[in-house]
Amino acid sequence: MLFNGATLEDIEHFPKPSREGIDNSNRLIVDELRYNNQSNLTEKHAEWIQMLTPEQKGIYDQITTTIFNDLGGVVFVYGSGETGKTFI
Repeated sequence: MLFNGATLEDIEHFPKPSREGIDNSNRLIVDELRYNNQSNLTEKHAEWIQMLTPEQKGIYDQITTTIFNDLGGVVFVYGSGETGKTFI
């Protein structure tokens, strides 16, 4: 049973992981939990948008418009090596 956009909370009688079960002695987990996601990503996003080429910006705008208008669909970005696909 698959649900698009569902979480474990949506599955009745499914065991949910707890924060207590996370080993806080693991440096990688502690670093991830400490990361200020909203502040850092907002800052990086503004910086990265300025670095897009006009073609990349056009693709970015098409994808974000589709997402923000809840239009759905599938996106496939194709290009030869070193054309910035990963950056987008």
